[in-house]
Amino acid sequence: MSTKSIPKNKTSPEFSNARILYQENRKDRYLHAISRGSSQRNKKFFIWNFMEELCDRYEEGCRKHLTTVFKIRDFESTELPIFTQGKPHIFQTLKEYEQDKAFIRIEDDTVTITSKGLLNAKEPRHDWD
Repeated sequence: MSTKSIPKNKTSPEFSNARILYQENRKDRYLHAISRGSSQRNKKFFIWNFMEELCDRYEEGCRKHLTTVFKIRDFESTELPIFTQGKPHIFQTLKEYEQDKAFIRIEDDTVTITSKGLLNAKEPRHDWD
């Protein structure tokens, strides 16, 4: 088990929340396991929101004959308070996602959805991770 996800200060709000979550879910092995991986869960939460927002922007751009390449910093999902490391970590997460899934293409500070990403978005039940 990684010590990165364990709060060091036992009086911090994160420690209290983690403790409550543990107590509520300690008998459910599945929930207990996912409660320990909050960093990975945060990344998935961010990616899901980012991709949904990207698809919405892409569809609107196509409908209105506007650009389908967008500034990363303009996405509302990049403002979600889930990463304590800040903007560089968000950009790194997107770059890793680009390399892993090939659903997006990043150039400098812009992003667009790829044809593979569009195919995934059109699925009735799409999965971004």
